[in-house]
Amino acid sequence: MLQRILGTVAGIIVAVVVISLCQKVSQLFYPMPPGLDMKNKEALGAWFKTLPVGASLLLLAGYFLGSAAGGATAALIAKNLWSSVIVGSVLTVAGIANVVMIP
Repeated sequence: MLQRILGTVAGIIVAVVVISLCQKVSQLFYPMPPGLDMKNKEALGAWFKTLPVGASLLLLAGYFLGSAAGGATAALIAKNLWSSVIVGSVLTVAGIANVVMIP
């Protein structure tokens, strides 16, 4: 049981780290405009609408790689696939929350 919990937690951590690294790489190619307030949801949403398709593809690739890495980590540590399902579910809920929170 402990191995399954540790596998799930490790999978989530690995997924978040990979997604964060991919977002940092994306910001190298598509930097935020100077003076953009991250707390201003309307300004953030307006900036997102101006981003090219490449920025969206990099974001999508980051979530794909993060999900794959997190699921694989969870499965390897926990020795079952249910931990991977939990990691995928957590990432899905987090992704939906991101979409809902940014206009």
